[in-house]
Amino acid sequence: MTIKDPNIKSESSDVDPHDLNSYSAKGLFEKLIAFAIDQRWMVMLISLGVAIMGIVSYQHLPIDAVPILPMCKCKLTQRHPVTHH
Repeated sequence: MTIKDPNIKSESSDVDPHDLNSYSAKGLFEKLIAFAIDQRWMVMLISLGVAIMGIVSYQHLPIDAVPILPMCKCKLTQRHPVTHH
């Protein structure tokens, strides 16, 4: 049987999992980087899947490369006085 000293806090009781303000940004980034390194194949497959979905979505966009513009047929006439020397 282990006797716990009430004056000494364990590391697990320092962080409340429901209190988002108790997490530090540095700790979260360190955990995220450690997870990405440990699970690098899963991260690469997810990245590849997102890239493929982006390419497929881009190919199905209903945007024309060249807009269809009607031919503008107009004639401009300007009259000016003729000068003689």
